[in-house]
Amino acid sequence: MNSTQWNPETEQDYDLLKGLQVISRDGEPLGRISHVVHPNHDATPNEGGHFFLFEPNQRREWFGGLDVAYLPELAMTGVTDQGVLIDMTEDEIRRRRWDLPTHEGYSED
Repeated sequence: MNSTQWNPETEQDYDLLKGLQVISRDGEPLGRISHVVHPNHDATPNEGGHFFLFEPNQRREWFGGLDVAYLPELAMTGVTDQGVLIDMTEDEIRRRRWDLPTHEGYSED
């Protein structure tokens, strides 16, 4: 699996990830990205302020049973032809929160 570092240059670059599979460090497919949550505040692309909504598939229990999870941009390590890579194992996934930040400044597109 050849990975390229994720270096978006425009807001539109984020939308190119819609439909891609989220893949754990162990190669487990976790679900497909369905929406991009763009910050409402001034943010330069590649600052880590975006979130990607996906529905955890067979690994839903890893995400606390959530029907939908929000992948923070900073968790991404690369993009391949097969999907978006995150550098997290099952144990690491189970220990973190996967909801959207509750403070203002984000909108779902």
